[in-house]
Amino acid sequence: MKKILRASQGELDSFRLALLKEQIKYCYNNVPFYRRTMESKNLRPGDFKKLEDLGNLPVIYKEVVRKDYSQFISKKIKIGQCRKSFSSGTTGEPFWSYFDRMTWLRKKYLLKLRARRICGLQFWQKVAVFETE
Repeated sequence: MKKILRASQGELDSFRLALLKEQIKYCYNNVPFYRRTMESKNLRPGDFKKLEDLGNLPVIYKEVVRKDYSQFISKKIKIGQCRKSFSSGTTGEPFWSYFDRMTWLRKKYLLKLRARRICGLQFWQKVAVFETE
């Protein structure tokens, strides 16, 4: 984690691409929607060599997920052990996501850590957020 916090833009880009390749492979092997979509386009995980290759996959809208969310859940996930997170979304229509424990922790804490460090804050320091209409 310390290495990532101090990484250059180039190092972050390389790391992000490596993670993306792992994620594409995981989705192909475990998530029915992505397996079906990639096969329909004659794509395999090894075909994704740069970030721009993501453009070969369709943009997915919430309506598609709502229609049959089971097609978007990994075969390796036990949905009953996941945390369900709601969002009202920009459209005003509620949407939910499921996270396993480790992903929930990453989303809740680790993703915010880099931004705090860049702003000169330590993880434990309190932050006030002011909003106006």
